[in-house]
Amino acid sequence: MLQTTRLMLAWAGGRVRWVIAWFAAGAHAAPPLPWRALFKLALPLWLATRLLALLITYFSQTLLRASVIQSPRPGAITLDSLVNSWRLWDGGFYGHLVRVGYTRPIDADFWPLYPLLSKPFELLLGDDRWQISLLITSNVATLLAFVALGALAVQEDETIGAASRAMRLLAAAPLAFFLSAAYSDSLFLALATAMLLCARRGQWRAAALWAFLAALSRPVGIILIAPLLWEYARQAKLAMNWRRLNAWLPTFVLLAGAVPAAIVLFSLYCFRIYSDPVAWIHAEALFNHRAMPPWSAVGYAWQQFWHLQPASFQQARVLVDYAPLVFVAGFTVITIRRIPASFSLYLVVLLLVCIMSPVVGAQFPEAFVSAGRYLLAAVPVYLILARAIRRAPWLDALLVGGGFAMQALLMAFVLTGGWLV
Repeated sequence: MLQTTRLMLAWAGGRVRWVIAWFAAGAHAAPPLPWRALFKLALPLWLATRLLALLITYFSQTLLRASVIQSPRPGAITLDSLVNSWRLWDGGFYGHLVRVGYTRPIDADFWPLYPLLSKPFELLLGDDRWQISLLITSNVATLLAFVALGALAVQEDETIGAASRAMRLLAAAPLAFFLSAAYSDSLFLALATAMLLCARRGQWRAAALWAFLAALSRPVGIILIAPLLWEYARQAKLAMNWRRLNAWLPTFVLLAGAVPAAIVLFSLYCFRIYSDPVAWIHAEALFNHRAMPPWSAVGYAWQQFWHLQPASFQQARVLVDYAPLVFVAGFTVITIRRIPASFSLYLVVLLLVCIMSPVVGAQFPEAFVSAGRYLLAAVPVYLILARAIRRAPWLDALLVGGGFAMQALLMAFVLTGGWLV
């Protein structure tokens, strides 16, 4: 038995070394990154923000919930009640996928990588701990996102200080508490950032892998195609030189096909389960999403917003999503000539994805539901703001301090029953 185990481990080790060698063979020579230093920067920040989330969860369930409910006062707080307070909208759907898989048409709106990665924790902890398994996956992915963002900042600015500032800005984003929840946003953020990092370093096979996995975590992975191909074209200087066709075409096909391959794979699975290869598109309609041109979507959202009572709860609630959308759109326009073209493409396509599928219906005052959460993946914004706060300490205090204050307010609102998705 021991000999068999050794042979299996040796075989597995050989396969892992082959995979690593294959990815390394597709990489350009790039200066090494300070991974150990980046992890030492990311881990304390990650631990501090998890502790902050735990404290806000506790006090929201004791002090704030008591004032909301008023009578009777809630009883003693338990671990289960703290965990259950994070049972937000998408978490219930992902929990269903972890426990029983794809059984309902609406499940196809939630892509498979996140519940697949959470399943081992659910098997380890037990069927009744599915929510903890989802939270573990999300929070581990957030740590990896911090490290990947720091590495990308070092790649762009060549200083470890840029990594620290970019990580702080991500941690302080007002809606960054969703990276702690049972949502797939932290996983997508980590994978998309890793893809951008590998693309900027010319590590094409690794970039294709991260793009493929990112697309399996969220359909918004489609935003990765344009920046990935642009970055490859820029670095390879792909003129129409047919004599070099054998050199660049295989890599180009790999990069162009990574995201579509993930979409096709999930579509085939949907065909097997639902007899409908585009069940994931039809599931969007169950949440009242409608595809429309960006100008029509913006006009519809504008009309809906100005029909709301000024300074009302509904208008403030809508601004939680619309303000990040306006900020990132303005940021993209202002910096379009100052940042790499692949970063601009990434932001433009991300904005289009957020805009072109609004929620439509008289009962929905907000057209761009969840846009603020989706824009947590606006990676270039953190990089450019990290440069800005290096020269302006007051801006650092405003963005980081103000961001954490707003995040605490919104987190407490959600944990006491407020509706943000």
